[in-house]
Amino acid sequence: MEQNTLPVLWSLHIGVIIVNIIHNTSDYHPKVLRFLNVAFDGTGDCLIAGDHQGNIYVFDLHGNRFNLVQRTAQACTALAFNLRRKSEFLVALADYSIKCFDTVTKELVSWMRGHESSVFSISVHASGKYAITTSSDTAQLWDLDTFQRKRKLNIRQSVGIQKVFFLPLSNTILSCFKDNSIFAWECDTLFCKYQLPAPPESSSILYKVFAVTRDGRILAAGGKSNHLHLWCLEARQLFRIIQMPTK
Repeated sequence: MEQNTLPVLWSLHIGVIIVNIIHNTSDYHPKVLRFLNVAFDGTGDCLIAGDHQGNIYVFDLHGNRFNLVQRTAQACTALAFNLRRKSEFLVALADYSIKCFDTVTKELVSWMRGHESSVFSISVHASGKYAITTSSDTAQLWDLDTFQRKRKLNIRQSVGIQKVFFLPLSNTILSCFKDNSIFAWECDTLFCKYQLPAPPESSSILYKVFAVTRDGRILAAGGKSNHLHLWCLEARQLFRIIQMPTK
C-alpha cells in the first residue's frame, strides 16, 4: 500500500468485485499484512480497516483513495465507523481497551476501559449516541457523548456470549448466547421484551454468526452447518430454513 489510490478492477455490478485491496510492506522486505477488521460508514462509500500491526486506514471507495489515520501499535479486535460525529471511529484493541479517534485530526478523542477479555464486537445505536461492546464474558453499554459506561449488561455466567447488538431503527438490543438462546431488551430500561423460542430439536446447528435486515424485522442465524435460520422478530418465530450446498 505505497500509493494513496485504490486499484479499481471493474465498475459496480451486482455480484462483481469492484475493488481488490492488497496490504503489502516495502519492496525490500515484501510481506502481506493481514486486515483483521473492517467497518463501513453510514453512507457505504467509506470503510475503515485495521491490520494486525495496529495500522488503521480509511478507504474512500467513491474517491478511489485511502489514508493512514492511526497507528495504535497493537492489533485491533473490532471496529465501528458509524458514530454521530462522522469523522470519529471506535477501535477495540488487544489490551481489552476501546479508543475513539478522529480520522481528520488523527487525535485520540477518548479511551474506554472496563473489559477483562478481548472485545470482538462493537455495535452502535442508529442515533450514534450509544455503543455496545461485547467480549466473551460481558457486554457493556456506553454513552458516546460522554464516553462513560452506562451499564454492564447482566449476563448468565454459565453461558458464553456470541453477540450483543442493536437492532436497526429501534431501541431494541438483541443478545445471542452460545446455547442458541436469544433475548431482546429495551435499550433505555434494559427490560427484557421477549425471548425467541428454541430452534427445532431436529436442528443440530449452533449459532455463531448473525445478521439483521435493514428494517430490523428478520434475523438470520448460522453456524457450522449448511443451513441458515431466518427468524421473524415481529412474530418471534422461525419461519424459514435455507439449505445451502454441502460445501
